[in-house]
Amino acid sequence: MSWFQWVTTPVLQAQSLRQNIHTLLEDFYETGHFEGVALVAQHGKVIYEGTFGHADREWQIPHRPDGKFVIGSLSKQFIAALALVLQQNGMLQLDTTIDQYLPDFPNPALAQRVTVRHLLSSTSGLPHYRAWENFLQNRDRLPYTREELLALFKDLELAFEPGAAHQYSSLGYLLAGFVLEEAGGKPLGELLIKYVFEPAEMSDSSLDDHSTILDHRVRPYRYDYKNGYYMNANYRDPSTTFSAGGIITTARDLLRWDRVLTGTELLHAQSKTELVQPVHENYALGWRTRLNGLADSVQIHWHSGMVTGYRSCMVRLPEQGYCIILLSNMRDMADEDIRQQIINLLHGQPTEKPRYSLLKRLLRETVEQGPQTAIELYHELKEQHHSAYTFSEVELLVLALEMNSEGMHSYSIPFLNLCLKEYPESPYLFNNWVIMGNTHRELGQNSEAIRCYREALNIRPEAQGVQDALNALE
Repeated sequence: MSWFQWVTTPVLQAQSLRQNIHTLLEDFYETGHFEGVALVAQHGKVIYEGTFGHADREWQIPHRPDGKFVIGSLSKQFIAALALVLQQNGMLQLDTTIDQYLPDFPNPALAQRVTVRHLLSSTSGLPHYRAWENFLQNRDRLPYTREELLALFKDLELAFEPGAAHQYSSLGYLLAGFVLEEAGGKPLGELLIKYVFEPAEMSDSSLDDHSTILDHRVRPYRYDYKNGYYMNANYRDPSTTFSAGGIITTARDLLRWDRVLTGTELLHAQSKTELVQPVHENYALGWRTRLNGLADSVQIHWHSGMVTGYRSCMVRLPEQGYCIILLSNMRDMADEDIRQQIINLLHGQPTEKPRYSLLKRLLRETVEQGPQTAIELYHELKEQHHSAYTFSEVELLVLALEMNSEGMHSYSIPFLNLCLKEYPESPYLFNNWVIMGNTHRELGQNSEAIRCYREALNIRPEAQGVQDALNALE
């Protein structure tokens, strides 16, 4: 190889990789699966940085690389890191029960069994948000004081003995935030700036309070499955995201964080090990350590986040130095597909061209023309444009579920029947019958609901919840 080839070949390879990533993300954008900021780097050097779509749809303001997104549960790794820094400084002990930090906790029996580490690793036995009735439906829009949030824990029971299993719990991280405030002697936002963001030179990161005017704040959107178009996301009060998902940041700041995690100035070697070492079921402290589609032998640290109309994902491949960051202001971003496809590109593996969402296409047709016309469109698309859309039983089931969530129960029945005809041997057959039974029950069609529940029990006789539903109707 000549000197010229030796110099130019890596440059051309980098340009080719950059172009391939851009083409991939452009396809995801064109098919409606991504808007926002994407950044891919190796050993801190940016391989690709790109923006797609609008940071503000009403003003038609495009995304920019320094746009600020609320990152949802991607925040959890920073809460865990803060806890470890406080532990390094002798201000906190992760294996101490939380009653030592929250003496006024309204559920003493729980506080005396759960440690800080249990909270950070989701091994506390605490449930997720569903434990608070209608919390994510409407109560999360209300401002809460510390005392009001703690009061919601008063009657909660643990699902299992702390440390015995893993159950993802944002409620655990809410509690962790209050523990850190007590241990650190300052509000959580100030602690994050002092002990994490400033040392990491993450000047565009903070705990969001919604009222502060921030440069380049990106507006969130959600897809209205009832009407088939995007709209402004519902408001969620920052007091309810707090330590469970309330950090606002940029892709470039997240890359700075990636660089911090390669050194030991902020987090000592032992703390870094604790941060990413699995505690239970490949969940560490705010990081996951296994990714479907990737060999178990590949070291990986990743997490995703979702809150109101924001979605985020960060993937680190420490052995190879790769870092993938995806920030979006559309809740239905296909982050799982995007991150896997980018990983494939980085490893020279083939990728698949993304397809248009069959769910959204059929939903729009249903709203405009009715379910029967939409089913006719389904057959037309399947025959003439099969490779352009995501044809699967999951798409049809999710379509039915989305309609049910919007109160469109009568519209979902034809699609559930279509799914039965199209996928009679589906592994989701049990789910189909249960969803159909629940839908008929909501419509007051009890005899049809009973029939569906019996079909479901023929597949899984041990399904006690279905049996209970059937008994209630009979």
